[in-house]
Amino acid sequence: MNITTKAKNLSQKALAIITTLIILSLTIAFLMLHFTFWFFIILIFWLFFSLIFIFELIKISFFSGSWLWFFFWLILVVSLIFSFAFRLPKSNQSNTSITSQNSLTKEDCQPIKEKYDNKKLSITGENLVGNIGIKITDENSCRAEVVHNLMFEADLDKRNNLDYVGYLGVIDKTENRDSWSGGSDLIGVYKADAQLPNDPFDTQIAKIYSYPQGDQKALKFVIHQSKFYYFNDKIYDEILQKNKLYLIDGRNFVVDREADSGAVPEYDKEQINKNGKLIKTLNLDILEASYI
Repeated sequence: MNITTKAKNLSQKALAIITTLIILSLTIAFLMLHFTFWFFIILIFWLFFSLIFIFELIKISFFSGSWLWFFFWLILVVSLIFSFAFRLPKSNQSNTSITSQNSLTKEDCQPIKEKYDNKKLSITGENLVGNIGIKITDENSCRAEVVHNLMFEADLDKRNNLDYVGYLGVIDKTENRDSWSGGSDLIGVYKADAQLPNDPFDTQIAKIYSYPQGDQKALKFVIHQSKFYYFNDKIYDEILQKNKLYLIDGRNFVVDREADSGAVPEYDKEQINKNGKLIKTLNLDILEASYI
């Protein structure tokens, strides 16, 4: 083997070592900020790969060179997938999502947990009552569930759950729809004595829903919204600022989604948010009430 070939091999090995150490260092740093069980497993894989790589360099071979690089790219891809999976917001059709705020450590979360865990806020307004519940669901990251329950009277031509959508927004920002959150179905209530549960997280809220008898008009409407946050003081202040409820006509934005059972109607939330007709705005007075 000539000098040029040896130098080329050494430079390739040096580059591989540097790349491995950089990725390993980044993984460890990310673990320190976002520690979870799965990131711990990924770290173990990286340590295992690093040891195998070092053994290969000192001529103690366990795998062929091609297999070594296969493991390298496999672990790299898995690491990237987990990184994005744990950091990107998640959502589904039940009005549940998680913000892209950074998670906290268990130590940083402790004062937040003591201050906000199981906290309840009351909401009042013209012909409107409601509550907000805050519950820390994971103290290792300060992940919290925030639930909004609203029941109000409104004269709406309600035919089904896709007719109208409710958004929470900030006062004096009616035209800035980017500041809205939610996109929750308005559900008709046909019981005269219907009341919201005192506990915002009480699953018995479903009992106030009822079906119309014939052409019976809804007496009230209910919005139930659940969102997840990495909680902190800033998030709490943002919750207090969402003191308007915007009711949007969504009847022109219903589309059919193909499913195994056939076409299922659903509304296009993006179009409703941008182009839906604002038909009513309700003011919300939010007060700190108690602890659940």
